[in-house]
Amino acid sequence: MKLIVGFGNPGEKFANNRQNIGFKVIDIIGNNEKIDVRIKKKK
Repeated sequence: MKLIVGFGNPGEKFANNRQNIGFKVIDIIGNNEKIDVRIKKKK
């Protein structure tokens, strides 16, 4: 089992912000490798 974590800021305001590269990388890896990607929001 492998765990890959991608950090970023939630919301449309930050959607194309460079700080969200972690979200984008995880999304790309998940799509390419057909991996179930789960998002856990901070409480």
